[in-house]
Amino acid sequence: MEQLKKAGVDLSKPEAILAVINQLDKLVDQLAIEIEKLEK
Repeated sequence: MEQLKKAGVDLSKPEAILAVINQLDKLVDQLAIEIEKLEK
């Protein structure tokens, strides 16, 4: 959290939290796709 503050990210605003959640969601989706490829 402190590193994010130093980088200028204000997680006290809902928009910032939603942006982080959306990005993480995309990364998890990508990871699932790559794992599925490995299992074939």
